[in-house]
Amino acid sequence: MEDIDRYIKDDEDIAFEFELQSTPTNHKTWERYLSKWKQQLKNNERTFNDLIWLYQRYALQFREDSDVWNEYINWLIEEQLFSDYHGIIDCYDQAMHSVKGKFEVISIQYLKYAIGTLDIKVIVKALNDTLPVVPKQTHYKLWNLILEFIQSKIIPILNDNAEDSKSQLELFEEIVRNVIKHNTDTTSTEEVEISSNASISELLERYLVVSSKDNRVDVLTMLGSTRDWVSIKRTFEYYLFPSDAYDNISSDDAPYSLCILYLECLHHFGKTSEAKRIKFSNFIEKTYPFSWINLRIMDTELLLKTGQFSQLEKFLDDALAKTKSVKDFETIFALHINVEQAIVETALKVYETADKSNSSYIEELITNHMQYLNNLTKSYAVKLNDFHLRKNVNDIGVWIQRVNIYSSLTDKCSVYADAILRIDPLKVKTPGYLGEFWCSYARLYWDNTDIDSARELYEKALQVPFPHLKDLEVIWMNWMEKELVREGADRVISLLDKALVIPENALARLEQFRNRRTNIPSQSVIFSSLKMWTFYLDLLESAKYSEDGLNPKLYKDVKHVYDSMINLRIITPLLFTSYAKFAKLNNDREKCLQIYDRAVSSFPPTVSYDIWKIYLKDVMELSVTPEHIRDLFDSALSNLTPQGIDTKEIYLLGNTFEENTNGITQGSIAVLLGGARDLKEKFVGSKLELWDLAIEKTKTHFGLEAARPLYEECITEIPCDRSSKYIISFADIEVVLGETVRAREILKYGSTLLPPARNDELWSYWEMFEVNNGDKQTYKDMVKLKMKLEVEMKVDTEHISQENGNVEFVSSKKQKTQTNPETTAAESNPEEIDLDL
Repeated sequence: MEDIDRYIKDDEDIAFEFELQSTPTNHKTWERYLSKWKQQLKNNERTFNDLIWLYQRYALQFREDSDVWNEYINWLIEEQLFSDYHGIIDCYDQAMHSVKGKFEVISIQYLKYAIGTLDIKVIVKALNDTLPVVPKQTHYKLWNLILEFIQSKIIPILNDNAEDSKSQLELFEEIVRNVIKHNTDTTSTEEVEISSNASISELLERYLVVSSKDNRVDVLTMLGSTRDWVSIKRTFEYYLFPSDAYDNISSDDAPYSLCILYLECLHHFGKTSEAKRIKFSNFIEKTYPFSWINLRIMDTELLLKTGQFSQLEKFLDDALAKTKSVKDFETIFALHINVEQAIVETALKVYETADKSNSSYIEELITNHMQYLNNLTKSYAVKLNDFHLRKNVNDIGVWIQRVNIYSSLTDKCSVYADAILRIDPLKVKTPGYLGEFWCSYARLYWDNTDIDSARELYEKALQVPFPHLKDLEVIWMNWMEKELVREGADRVISLLDKALVIPENALARLEQFRNRRTNIPSQSVIFSSLKMWTFYLDLLESAKYSEDGLNPKLYKDVKHVYDSMINLRIITPLLFTSYAKFAKLNNDREKCLQIYDRAVSSFPPTVSYDIWKIYLKDVMELSVTPEHIRDLFDSALSNLTPQGIDTKEIYLLGNTFEENTNGITQGSIAVLLGGARDLKEKFVGSKLELWDLAIEKTKTHFGLEAARPLYEECITEIPCDRSSKYIISFADIEVVLGETVRAREILKYGSTLLPPARNDELWSYWEMFEVNNGDKQTYKDMVKLKMKLEVEMKVDTEHISQENGNVEFVSSKKQKTQTNPETTAAESNPEEIDLDL
């Protein structure tokens, strides 16, 4: 050591030197010696160079000891003795060439420091220095440091600089600008993009060699972030896609994100990988159906980059025509707009600064794509309508929307013509909807005075095999209304005469059509259209009533229409009554009665009841014997009342008939009594109304005494809770007749029908009765009876609660007196509420 005298400053240094001469391998001596000099450094008695000289001697003495080298280098790092990291790297390099055996600690420290410099070259050198000297089982520790560095430091930077951070329009404008520059600059050449991240890619490729299959996807994903397309293509084709036989690759082996990365890579190699790109794109779409939109966007960028603008327009039009959801449609349409807008706006900007003598390409680009952008914007509604029609070409509502898009007659007619060719009538589920569509088509011509074309369309529409009769009805009625206004009733009647011809097997054909046993078109049963028969009938009747006097032919024609509807079993109760009234107006009494008889036998009691009421009113105005009318009343009541129909009005009509025939007699009152007795119990209101009328008429016309039997019967027949009114009225009659004892007995009987709490009206009346007609004893007897009934009578609430869904309130005393204390009133009815009264 040549300059040792320069560093020895005192006797203690000499002592250390002698000690080191005798025991040079004693770590403690070296550590005490270094400690002394570090203290002197703090006291400014030594310099850093002194310590470096001593540390170098220490390290060289123990050159194979990694701990010594670590201590030395860590001290250099801690004291920041170098202006940059290269000095430390040189020390690590020296240490790596000196240390032997246990390299793990020094290697990890070396690589950590190299990573801390963020210098890729230094990191690669450190990895190259450390990997060969550490055991293979330790390699994973070094690679983990590298991967963690790439994941935490490099990938975020790469992602921040990625193109997808730009908006789609900005990205397209940049691509178009490059294309225009390429097409206007003859010196430009096409080259594959080489990434500046080749060192990172190299590290990741090296790691893939030793990595397990489990973390290969993560490493390849990191490699994709480098955008080093050459490296990506090489590694992906080696590890994921070793051949073009993509059908043998599963989604587990090739995740979607890596497939997209590889496809993007193929895009960057342009025509050199076009066939492979197309084949691989088809593989992705088949394996990952949701990728459809992303694949179209990527292909759009590729076509833009390669300047294939005309092919791009066709490509996006085809994509738009294949969309399967509204979201996909909106995405592709917006993509198309962005493409055209980017081309136009970028070309305009370039044109402003371009050499006008060499700008024909740009001028043509601007002209063509401005026109295309304008047409594309205007066609949005049509293209969206195309999308909806692709989903369901038989959706009439969508076709109507398409018609409304256009304003000219020619365009509208073109849409209608296209629609009727493409719509399958059997797949239109809403009855009448397609028929109305045909009518709208025909109305276009009719409203524009092209009557012949409109009629031709109506006739064609009537030949369509509609599955629903309503469609034909709509067409016929629309056409007939138009003809009625233009040509008059005769023209319409002649058309209906042909349409409503009834075949021999009419009912059998109707049966087959309604049960859908065979594919019978609705044209074969148009004769069963009630709407058309009714319209036909209205035309005939209006013609008849417009004539002066009776027209036998028209009357016969109208009867034929009504009879046809009856025979076809399509006539309604209202039409039945209209037919009867028509016959009545034409003084055809026998026909009127026949019609009513047929009507009441053609419908169930609930419907025939209303027909009976009209029938009985009309028959009383015809020249029919009273016996015949009485028979009709009896027939109506015997058919309806037992069926649970409230026939009160028929009883009232019968009473009116008897009174009009013979005056108010016991017989006319008997009709009311028959209804009061025969109506079902559920029609309490009607029964009481009939009792009231019978009693009132009896009192008025036959005296109060004659009403006694009616009151006695009524009180026993009607519900107890409705009896008070009749008890009081009965008592009033007895008072008027001077029979106060009888009146008191009637009140006494009435008081037992209901508990006093529910019979206030009767008790109030009885109290005034005793005040006016009794004495102290009778009043006292009345009070005693009331008190007795209050104790003895109670509402059978258990029965009521179970019958009507009510809640019974019972006293707890009732439960305590039962034989079995565990059995309560509440157990017999679980809905009872126990009030401890």
